[in-house]
Amino acid sequence: VAIKILEQVTEQFQEEVALLRRQNFLMLPAVFDAWVEEDGTGVIVMEYVEGQNLKEYLALHGQIPERQIYEWGLQLGEFLKRLHSGNPKVLYRDLKPENIMVQPDKTLRLVDVGAAVRLGEGLCGKKRVGTFGYAAPEQWEGKAVDERADIYGMGAVLYAVMEGKDRQNGQAGAENAAKMNGMPEGMRRAVRRWNRS
Repeated sequence: VAIKILEQVTEQFQEEVALLRRQNFLMLPAVFDAWVEEDGTGVIVMEYVEGQNLKEYLALHGQIPERQIYEWGLQLGEFLKRLHSGNPKVLYRDLKPENIMVQPDKTLRLVDVGAAVRLGEGLCGKKRVGTFGYAAPEQWEGKAVDERADIYGMGAVLYAVMEGKDRQNGQAGAENAAKMNGMPEGMRRAVRRWNRS
């Protein structure tokens, strides 16, 4: 198992546990138990997901075959489709290579839903949510967001996979993708579209 410990429990703790317990999201680890200690510390006991996170995987393997990129794109897209069309609808809000595990069979799993939130609740404010370079600009600035923020994050992740590096450097992935000569034109168009959602 994997054990996640949160020093300060908020409503987000309950949101995370509820999302992980929903059985229709096979890309998320199963939750076996969750509780709050007397000192207010939150504990989640969940399935241990084997493999490497995508950042480590890219550092080790570099350039990823085109077919694999398409397969991963479909897996992430299907996950977001289920997440955004559920009841309640949920935004993931932190798609990035560190939160994506590549299992031994090359399928993807997501291991951290700590930033996930129901659509329409707590989606704007002064606190930044997500990771610079992968979060949509409006999300990073604390503005109101919807499903398009997750689609932007998916585009940023796929751009990193196509480049073979976890490297954003504050530049828009869509602009960088347009300059990648070795990437198929159809894939470049798709990533540009995702990053402009």
